[in-house]
Amino acid sequence: MKTAQIKQRVLAGFTLLEVLIGMVIFAIGMLALMQMQGNLSKSSADGNARSVATNVAEETIEAARSFAQVTGGAGVQAFNNIVTGSATTERGGINYTINRTVTDYWYKAATTINGTGSFVKAANKPAGATDPDMKMLQVAVTWGVGQTFQIDQSQTSNTLSAGSITLTDMISSITSPSGGKVLLNSSANSLYGPPVDYSPGQNPDIVSIQLGENRFKESTKPLPKVYNANERVETSFDVVTYSQDNAGATFLRREEFLAVACECKLRIPSTGTKSGMRPTLWNGNNYTEGEFVSKPYGESVKDNNTNYQSEYCGVCCRDHHDGGTGTNDDANDTGRAQYSPFKASSEYMTSADGPTTLVGDHKHYNIGGVGLATADGATYFEACRLVRKDGFFRVAQDLRQEGLNSFP
Repeated sequence: MKTAQIKQRVLAGFTLLEVLIGMVIFAIGMLALMQMQGNLSKSSADGNARSVATNVAEETIEAARSFAQVTGGAGVQAFNNIVTGSATTERGGINYTINRTVTDYWYKAATTINGTGSFVKAANKPAGATDPDMKMLQVAVTWGVGQTFQIDQSQTSNTLSAGSITLTDMISSITSPSGGKVLLNSSANSLYGPPVDYSPGQNPDIVSIQLGENRFKESTKPLPKVYNANERVETSFDVVTYSQDNAGATFLRREEFLAVACECKLRIPSTGTKSGMRPTLWNGNNYTEGEFVSKPYGESVKDNNTNYQSEYCGVCCRDHHDGGTGTNDDANDTGRAQYSPFKASSEYMTSADGPTTLVGDHKHYNIGGVGLATADGATYFEACRLVRKDGFFRVAQDLRQEGLNSFP
């Protein structure tokens, strides 16, 4: 009896109430699906907006890095043009607001021989200083205030969530166009920082050195500045790295060097006092600055004549001393602390030559090499090779003089 009733009910079909309930359930499911699609589209749009905003901020910073000179000029992007301001840009139908906040910093040298100096704001800048040495650039990019985006091919749209990102970077006053990353200008389909052509061999006495992979290196003609004939001379020159192929030569990098001869006064620091820097070394890609360590140091000798010797004799006299102890010492790298790792052992101070605090330092002589400086306050003559590192000249290891024999 029950089986016949069920069969009869199935043959009779669904009632109107059951159909209505099914339609309601289906409608609720479709509404939920539509809402989920909208939320997914909105989340995707928000993520895309954040990525684009990050790119806009990075482009703003790199554009600021790629200035041509320190002070402004007609049509020339300059370091002192990097100032606080705002701008707007449109990317993919979304408007972005760019707010730049710039804080100027000046380098203030330490007042003692053992100090390292620091960067200060305008309120504490050195007397007479004009253009800052560094700028802190903070870029905030905001978007999405009252803006809508399209969900699909229809006119349906949704409101974009408001958001912002902030990037901060330090920009040195010595940064050149080659210091900025290369950017692609999509509108012009060209590089933001274009390759710079270079003409090697401008002077007949300059011989380039091949580095491999179509890269070469050559120096500019040295320019001497004589302070005292046959004694104190400053010589400056640059070393240019470039690439060359059948299309021509392209500038890659320029490095600044100085060679100075100075009169110094020997100083023996108290135990543990950090008094001088280790040599700045070439690591195969760039120069790495040595740490401050406890070692003998020197002071530049001065008199009433302001042009007595190079202004860089202060760092030359202070740092060009071997030995000392530092936190990053490597027992397996005996040449790390030496400015000339190729000196004979007899050229270094021993306990028989003077105070034990001088042991391991290379010997210093007064003019003519007739007297060895062994006491605090003794004068001596020094020669240094300096390389510009992060805006400041640092004492690098001595140049090696090699003999070259040519055979047919």
